[in-house]
Amino acid sequence: MSMNILLSFDMYLQVKLIVRRRKLLGDGIGCWEMGLVVNSNSKASDAKTKKEEINVVSAETDTIEEGASLTGVIVDSDMVPRETQTKNEDTQKSEEKTELKKKLHSATIKGDWEQVEGIIKEDASLAKEAINSDGSTVLHIAVGVGHNDFVKKLFSYINDEQVLEKRTSDGSTALHITAIVGNQHAAELLVKMNSKLLRIEDHKGVDPLHKAYENMHLDTIVYLLKAMKDDVKTESQSSLASSVHPGDEIGVDLLANAITAKQYSK
Repeated sequence: MSMNILLSFDMYLQVKLIVRRRKLLGDGIGCWEMGLVVNSNSKASDAKTKKEEINVVSAETDTIEEGASLTGVIVDSDMVPRETQTKNEDTQKSEEKTELKKKLHSATIKGDWEQVEGIIKEDASLAKEAINSDGSTVLHIAVGVGHNDFVKKLFSYINDEQVLEKRTSDGSTALHITAIVGNQHAAELLVKMNSKLLRIEDHKGVDPLHKAYENMHLDTIVYLLKAMKDDVKTESQSSLASSVHPGDEIGVDLLANAITAKQYSK
């Protein structure tokens, strides 16, 4: 009987041990399965997190690109067009001034003082600037075509230094022009404004008196000779010899030719 009891006890222990092992194994399997579930959930969560992070980065990238695009728009619409706009404005002003010069030239030729004055009031610089291709000013043109009353009015818009302005093409002053065309009255107006005109030479070194002599305008020659003599009287005696022409021969030649011209004109 004791043997049976021992066997029974031993079997009990073995069964208990087996049950315990199974329990442990079962718990392990459960834990392992739980671990799989946890790991699976964790991976899904990580994937979801990564996806969200990618979306965030993508959104930020889009924002940066949009910002860069906006910056580009600001640069294009602000800086570059401003320079272009300035150039366009300068071009427009230049074209407008060129158009005014054309109108001024036409009005001067016609002797239309009212129109000329209106243009000068719009742009005062045009009273002394060259208005055609040879560099003539309003004054050069006016004395050349003989609008002497026009010249008197023009003096209200230019000073005594501005009447000395030379034509860019040949260096002629307005007094040179009067000598070329024989406009004695205009010559008188100019010399009265500034007697320095009598001794200013053109690009070839020729003064107004010589120009009058070259073109054989007797009345203008006589006036200019007299004007130079009167002008010399206002200077010191030491500068007398150099103020007139460089020799008596010129004066003699001028007088002889003037007499000849007078004789042939009869």
